[in-house]
Amino acid sequence: TPITPGPFITAFKLDTLVVDADSNGYPSPGDTLLYTVTINNTGNGPASGVVFTDTPDTNTTLVSGSVTTTQGTITGGNAGVPPVAVNVGSIAANASVTITFKVTIANPLPSGVTQVANQGLVSGSNFPSTPTDDPRTPQPNDPTITPIVAAPLIAASKTDFLLVDADNSGSASPGDTLLYSVIIRNTGNTAATNVQF
Repeated sequence: TPITPGPFITAFKLDTLVVDADSNGYPSPGDTLLYTVTINNTGNGPASGVVFTDTPDTNTTLVSGSVTTTQGTITGGNAGVPPVAVNVGSIAANASVTITFKVTIANPLPSGVTQVANQGLVSGSNFPSTPTDDPRTPQPNDPTITPIVAAPLIAASKTDFLLVDADNSGSASPGDTLLYSVIIRNTGNTAATNVQF
């Protein structure tokens, strides 16, 4: 029975909340996520020419200097400009490589955005290109999705000002004109829509 040695590549990606800017305990606008990618070669031969690439979600910003790898050379992303790119090289049989990088969720987040998704790609010269998989879900080869907790928080204040003092009394009296000033603020972490006053 002829035996042909060859690689078998799998790649897993997990997200972790590492900077909780608003201290609410959940990923939300302005927070920072850490992505951890583990590339495994469970085959019986080395994987050669291995390259990892990843373009973060458009509603996130790649953190400058955050790309790390346990093997190979970082060729893109450490200046804070996507995509993340790592020239891993060769991965021996039954070996693995870990790559990490951080992204900051946009703040404010566009209205209607409830999650950010991210998926990388592992390619090489002697195995088919393999997308990263979220091991926490039963679906194979699916992107890593992070639900985002975002909501508007509206506050309104109203003040009055004596604009025309008809009788020069120095205080509001019949016949005078008042100016009302209303300030509506959104101090939440996403846009408020269909606002009416």
